[in-house]
Amino acid sequence: MFKEEQQAIDQLNQLLKPIQAKYEIVELFLQLDNYTRFHSYRVKEVVFAIATLQNMPSNQLADLMLASFLHDIGKVAIPDELLNKNTRLNEKELQYVRMHARIGADMCAMFHISESIVEAIRCHHEYFNGAGYPYGLTAAAIPLESRIIAVADALDVMLVGRSYSKPRSLEDAIKIMMLNSGSQFDPALVNTLLTTIKQNKNATWMKYARAYH
Repeated sequence: MFKEEQQAIDQLNQLLKPIQAKYEIVELFLQLDNYTRFHSYRVKEVVFAIATLQNMPSNQLADLMLASFLHDIGKVAIPDELLNKNTRLNEKELQYVRMHARIGADMCAMFHISESIVEAIRCHHEYFNGAGYPYGLTAAAIPLESRIIAVADALDVMLVGRSYSKPRSLEDAIKIMMLNSGSQFDPALVNTLLTTIKQNKNATWMKYARAYH
């Protein structure tokens, strides 16, 4: 995995090139646990595949790619025993872990990363129907970048699994994404994801997802 990780870090460095604190951000990113770090690499790949079909301007795409790399950066502040707990979190623990979205956004703001990237990170757990966090935003009030990251994030978690849940097949993951289209996820982006999957069936992020865990 060293080669793939080095390539990903090189990409992150390139995206951070205009930012003065890029070395500090990379060092912070590398403090993430292995699961979160490799999850971030894969989410970035899925996000890029989705965004390619969105015809984004290059500057917006660059911001989206950086946001997808750093969407879970706030987890450096969450204790490993919570992140790696092999049973489901209780309500108090869940609320604590959910702080990572705000923490990550605040960290990036402290490093003078652009507001669009900061808000994309802060809102990547908002639900299309308003049931997400931290603000309970709905539909188009959620930044497009956050809505794209949310779709890619959920897909990867299902394909790879977590310490408390087994990996799902691609077919099951697609069914769940479709079931939650319009509630958790932007339905237009779920449709784009399905197109993305059809076009990228041999992509590393899909074919070898479990190898990164």
